[in-house]
Amino acid sequence: MLALLPLSVYGAELRSIDVTHDDGVYKMISVTWIDAPVQGVFDVLTDYDEFERLSSIYDEAHYLELEDDASPKVYTRVEGCVRFYCQTMERTEVLTNLGVHCIRAVADPDESDFHSSDATWQLHEVDGGTEVHYAIVMEPDFFIPPLIGPYVLKKRLRNGGSDAIDRIESFAQASEADMDTFRERGLNLDAEPNVTCEDWLTELPRRSPSACWRGLMCMVDPIFPGSIREPDIESGSPRSCCSKLK
Repeated sequence: MLALLPLSVYGAELRSIDVTHDDGVYKMISVTWIDAPVQGVFDVLTDYDEFERLSSIYDEAHYLELEDDASPKVYTRVEGCVRFYCQTMERTEVLTNLGVHCIRAVADPDESDFHSSDATWQLHEVDGGTEVHYAIVMEPDFFIPPLIGPYVLKKRLRNGGSDAIDRIESFAQASEADMDTFRERGLNLDAEPNVTCEDWLTELPRRSPSACWRGLMCMVDPIFPGSIREPDIESGSPRSCCSKLK
């Protein structure tokens, strides 16, 4: 999902959203509160076989055949139009998670219309519901007219996303998925004790060399975008990943 956006009659609340663009690479960050339990929100966000019920932009979405001892892979095809410009985008992603609190989807550039795409969702129990911290850095493998940039994308998401988030909240409140359902999808529910979502994401392999060379994932903390980390080759910080990937 690109974002979780409210302005709805339900309890969902958009707490922040930011979209930036730099030399062909787009970064979007949002924080949304949903009036539903974490497990219900996790169920909806990982139920790719039912993504088409969330938004009309999804022409197709489903899990791919699970290979032995492999992380699950998902396929999505969406079509988006802004004014007279329309684009169909296909993406095959590897899905990983830490319990029900942390999700990461990384696109396979050989099977996607993106040079790179790396998205994370962090689910926190806040105010009796779930606060979703979403971040994505993506580099499309197709032309986007210069006038259709962050401003237009942000405006469209704000104005057109309320139905999707209402549905996410509604389905999450009604979710009855159990641990067996998640495991059938290939998700890992056996989270290590005392490992936070932030620590887990920090230890994952870094983004593609393309994103790294452009300085985005080196200059920007992947967990808390907007903060800067100093170079630290020993610990493998975002900046040091560039020297390792080049």
